Amino acid sequence: VNLLNSEGVEIATVETDANGYYNINITRGEDYNVIIKKDNYIESNTAITSKNIGRNVNSISIDFVLNPQEKEEIIPMPDLYSIYFDFNKYGIRKDGAASLDNIVNMMVNTYPNMVIKIESHTDSRGSTSYNNKLSEERAIATYKYLVNKGVNPDRITEYKGYGEQKLINDCDGTNNCTKEQHQLNRRTQFIVVKMK
Repeated sequence: VNLLNSEGVEIATVETDANGYYNINITRGEDYNVIIKKDNYIESNTAITSKNIGRNVNSISIDFVLNPQEKEEIIPMPDLYSIYFDFNKYGIRKDGAASLDNIVNMMVNTYPNMVIKIESHTDSRGSTSYNNKLSEERAIATYKYLVNKGVNPDRITEYKGYGEQKLINDCDGTNNCTKEQHQLNRRTQFIVVKMK
């Protein structure tokens, strides 16, 4: 329990007993501010005054009720790994299906309130318009797989193709790249929009 004068200067600090009782000596004819603190509770701050108290009054009683703080729930962010596609194709591969099954299990069983969006991409080979269309097909294929496996469509806010706009390396057609480097760009990524 902290007692402050009208200018905000701390005059006294005491601890209550086990039953919450406390006692602080104050001066008549003054304004005060009382701050009550307790771990894991919301701080209480109240103005009191000893002005206009009769001479035959030897004490004033101020009761406080502290409300517990709500504990912040820490929700772990799940790892949603990208899935990859064969060159010039949008069908879900076997390795991609295994990753998507993990996401389905996560969304249905582990994180029932998680909401995601789907972003699909291509490598830089092919025309821009063709790659845009191909990435859209990959996004749609991914979306349909998740929904067909039991994910509520409302929990997928967007499924969109970006063509070759978001390459993750320098394989933009101006550099010699290996098949493995091009493969990294032919992907669908999953973005967590909401956890609860």
